[in-house]
Amino acid sequence: PFTVRFRMPGFVYHVTNAWEVDGRLEWDAFVSNLNPEREASQFELDTRRPVHTNLGGVFRFSVDLATRRAHKRLLAPGVQRVTFDAIDESRRGLPYDDAWFCANDQHEGHSSSVTHLDTRTGRALTWRTSERVFFRQPRFVARVGAGQGEGWLLVPAYSLDTTRLLVFEARGVEAGPVAVLAADARLPYINHGWAMRAE
Repeated sequence: PFTVRFRMPGFVYHVTNAWEVDGRLEWDAFVSNLNPEREASQFELDTRRPVHTNLGGVFRFSVDLATRRAHKRLLAPGVQRVTFDAIDESRRGLPYDDAWFCANDQHEGHSSSVTHLDTRTGRALTWRTSERVFFRQPRFVARVGAGQGEGWLLVPAYSLDTTRLLVFEARGVEAGPVAVLAADARLPYINHGWAMRAE
């Protein structure tokens, strides 16, 4: 037997990236009020259950390593719903310019969305669909020989009947997918991460 404290107070921090620069430790994170009660209700493909929205904000935290003083600031005004995130993996542990977020706001907003964030300016551009579809972990694929943040964003999309892969211009997600690859089947449902089968 085990017990789950459904109403545990506090916040959840989904760290997007972290790095050290000029004597400071910095990291970006989506901070949400998600708790075990809401987390346990996110059975997206069971239509009898609601899909709660992760409400919060994308913040940048900074700690001065000499003085140990810390501060935070809202990095992305207006980006309040995040389920999954992605960055250019070549920038992991380094300062970076671009981040991507998927959100499944099917319970309250009846939509799912993909957002590109310019971390230098805080500008966020979003593409949204009202279709009953659930996005999973996005993946950035760099264009060969191109600059930082230039490439493709791959987003798995699940519905009750099928699985698709949406392909976006990474810095132009607001225009919608440039290609949709249909699996013609409902593939195994993944949460964070990706799955492959070798033949």
